[in-house]
Amino acid sequence: MFLAIFNSCQIKDPLPEPTQTGANTFGCKIDGENWIPNGAKGFMAPGPVEGGFARDIIFKKGIVISVTARSKDGKAIHLFVFDSKVGKYLLNRDTTPYQGYLKPVSFASYHSGKGVAFATDSLHTGYIEITKADTTTGTVSGTFEFEAGPASNLATGTHKVTKGRFDVNYAGQ
Repeated sequence: MFLAIFNSCQIKDPLPEPTQTGANTFGCKIDGENWIPNGAKGFMAPGPVEGGFARDIIFKKGIVISVTARSKDGKAIHLFVFDSKVGKYLLNRDTTPYQGYLKPVSFASYHSGKGVAFATDSLHTGYIEITKADTTTGTVSGTFEFEAGPASNLATGTHKVTKGRFDVNYAGQ
């Protein structure tokens, strides 16, 4: 009987619900552990999640999507889609510096909080799926998963980021 009662209870996922309202939420699992950003430390520190649409002033390709989430322990995730439309974007190309900026490809990066960066590339892949992209309201929502490999000489190993979801509105930040 205990098993029947236990099975009938729903276990709530501690990650934020996947929404499309511009709620400025973000959550994922990093190496199997739940992670919800709580903002950076310091005077005038940025909030937990920022981003949305941005004008590409470097490569002049129009509007792009950029979302960054940070926590007080120094961890951060950055998602970049070199487009502004609903769709699934594969993260499977090398991201190399170009005149002080990253080469214009869709990518994701993870900063471990120890001054070490990891990113997607041709060997460490994933996706960002944009499920809502409304330039009128400023709302960008989606899901993501990726494996991040070393992006600096200090980094070793890889990190898996799974069950990612975000719902941002740059007008509400």
